[in-house]
Amino acid sequence: MIDSFGPQGIANTAWSCAVLAIYNEKLLEAIASAALEQLGEFSQQNLANTVWAYASLWVKHQPLVASLSNAAVSCIAEFSPQAIANFAWAVARLQVMHQPLLAALADVAMLKVRSFQP
Repeated sequence: MIDSFGPQGIANTAWSCAVLAIYNEKLLEAIASAALEQLGEFSQQNLANTVWAYASLWVKHQPLVASLSNAAVSCIAEFSPQAIANFAWAVARLQVMHQPLLAALADVAMLKVRSFQP
């Protein structure tokens, strides 16, 4: 069923699992599989929400997190301040050492620092 969802539906399902603290390995694997298949269609918000959801559940799905990180690097300039903060928090929580992503997050945060709100 999840494989019939579009990018927004996939990201929203992951987000919902995190908010409701639903940890179901089969469900999270199905979400990850669907996300990986449609990653090229994910918006910056879909990328940030999905990685945030997995981090909130303490799930380091290596292929998904690596792919989300790679995708984020190419469009990080489009991220809202909230998406930047969420993505940075998620990779910190999961202890992701993706140097291109970390450098890109730092660069874009410096450019948009005045847009961040407490």
